[in-house]
Amino acid sequence: VGSDGSLVYSSVFEYENADGELIRRRAVASGDSLVAVEGEAVTFGDYRYSSLGASVATTSQGQIAFHTSFRDEASPPQGGTGILLGNGTPLVTSLDEIQALEAFGNWAVSGSEFSISDSLDVLWMASSDVAVSPDVPEFFDSAAIMLNDRLLMKTGDLMPDGALVYDFYSWELSANGQWAIVSARAEIPGVAGLGRAVYRIQ
Repeated sequence: VGSDGSLVYSSVFEYENADGELIRRRAVASGDSLVAVEGEAVTFGDYRYSSLGASVATTSQGQIAFHTSFRDEASPPQGGTGILLGNGTPLVTSLDEIQALEAFGNWAVSGSEFSISDSLDVLWMASSDVAVSPDVPEFFDSAAIMLNDRLLMKTGDLMPDGALVYDFYSWELSANGQWAIVSARAEIPGVAGLGRAVYRIQ
């Protein structure tokens, strides 16, 4: 919900073009206004929105953010994934050079969920099929929870409580950007199988 009470959402819209063809595209909307539409140009590079995610977020000041994939019209097409503000300004994209993710190879900005603070800090997940930990079975994709370009947790981390992180369930950032709550699937000492561990990170 936006600061003015408007509904902010991502949905699939159907309409007829000038030739009478039925077009189906996903768009991010705020009330009656479209924020981003698949196929339209993004504000950076020669890219277009190729796929808009279902995840959207708002700040208490009414700033909107959304997840998207984007690509150009080259052959083969080039592009990436990212989290953008409603005005198209990128908060983070897979085109960014982030030193903490060098071991992840060609990583992507996960579209599963993200969280933003009122100061536009963004808590997000990077994902990769490159194995970054020998302690985690290969069928678990490598993942990292990031606050902007700062690495908070990743698969294979051994936490202070002795838990070995396998992957992540959810993550949330406080409105002031000072605290992150991360729920992880982990191998927990004394617990049979994999369990859920929740961590608060400043």
